[in-house]
Amino acid sequence: MHTLTESLFRLSHFLPTRVCQPVLMVTAMACVGAACGGVEGVGDETGGDAQLGYIPGYAVDCLPDSPKESLVCIPQADWECQARGNYIRESLCANYFGGTPSEYDGKPKMVKVDPDKGGAEEPTTSIFCDKLPEGVIWNDQAHASCTDCNVCTLQLQGHNKWSLKQGYGWDEFAWCPGTFDEITDEICVDGGPMELPTTGGDDDGGGMGGTGIWKCLGSWTISGTMNETNLPQTSTEIFMSPEGVPDCVNATDESDAEAMCTSLCETKNGIYEQEANNSASKNWVPFNCEELDEFTPIEATDPSECSGGGPMALMDPAPFTANATLKIGGSTTRSDDLGGLMEFTIEECPVTRQSCDVSITEIRADARTVHGVHTDRSGVAVSFTIADLEVRMLQPVLGQWDRTTGIVTFPDKDLFATISTGDITLDGGPLSSGLARSLFEVEGAHGTWDGRQLTLELPWRKDGVSLSLQINAR
Repeated sequence: MHTLTESLFRLSHFLPTRVCQPVLMVTAMACVGAACGGVEGVGDETGGDAQLGYIPGYAVDCLPDSPKESLVCIPQADWECQARGNYIRESLCANYFGGTPSEYDGKPKMVKVDPDKGGAEEPTTSIFCDKLPEGVIWNDQAHASCTDCNVCTLQLQGHNKWSLKQGYGWDEFAWCPGTFDEITDEICVDGGPMELPTTGGDDDGGGMGGTGIWKCLGSWTISGTMNETNLPQTSTEIFMSPEGVPDCVNATDESDAEAMCTSLCETKNGIYEQEANNSASKNWVPFNCEELDEFTPIEATDPSECSGGGPMALMDPAPFTANATLKIGGSTTRSDDLGGLMEFTIEECPVTRQSCDVSITEIRADARTVHGVHTDRSGVAVSFTIADLEVRMLQPVLGQWDRTTGIVTFPDKDLFATISTGDITLDGGPLSSGLARSLFEVEGAHGTWDGRQLTLELPWRKDGVSLSLQINAR
């Protein structure tokens, strides 16, 4: 496979028939709302070694603060599943090393390993669970299914393996049946779970407690229009959620869900308002969020029924705007203003403390067509378009805010994200049919917090390529 540098050089000469060129376009826009990086040939469910039957996964340290060897391969679908508060990833760790899933809340972290034992130029985070590098373990208790069927099955497996031995635990979800036959009959009906209660019984932190997932019916009918006043003038209709796929919220009941759905609509509307406000050539015709009143939310039985695989999180996310510039030699690619949702918290910081915690729980940019300009070494500029760009951050990251300087840093931490795209075009011609869930990572994230706005710089450099991404959120 060509290196990233070779791919970028070829694209700068506008040779859209080159098979290596899609690497550039995805890398150039992998920065939208999340981390950027380059891991070639991994993360695509339909390509590479996945065609040979291998199960793609991530190397995860279940006990990052412990000297105990605790590296596990967790299949990508299990790691990315947010059902019941990331219960599946935490239960897999507890199943290997003891304790209960709730004791692993927030602990498992993706790490870098070298699957080729020194053969690769750089360590990679994406591996195959049935083709493991040395020092990483896995077994077939990972079901790669983001459903309550999987949640209950893993809970019962852990109960049978650990509860008698350690004398406690593995009862986070009291509504789960007590035998595998009952789970099959009552939860895994026709391959999918039944309607379940929204209260979690004895849940002690490993799940979502008394909060359920509710679908904002009609969210795919709510639309606004982004007008571009520069030549050529364009108008793009943008929907709150993809066609027929609802946004979802965490809510305690139907009434709470109605309020949360409206709040989410208004939050998403703020993304595009910010984008227009930050541009001299755009104006935004907003969502009519009151139209959601014509629909009644219903509870989801499976997070996969929701846009993005589930609700954003338990807290209201903040809209962000972003733009990116990718450079290699004399070739430059710039995106237009972009937007998404980010959940972050700044720890309450007494004046007596020099630094305080900053945590980013999630960054998400839902499917959106992105436009930009590519300029080659000779100064010739052409347009490019990426359809249906989606970005998901894969794990929370903790940083530090320096009260004196206002600088935010994330020492010794990597940001990981998956990127998916539809068709990619260069100068109006087809360049690539896109990419599915490719893994990207960035080191050295930093930014500032001024008391109102969090500004993040996500730099990435490799083989003479530099990327600068800026995110602003309030």
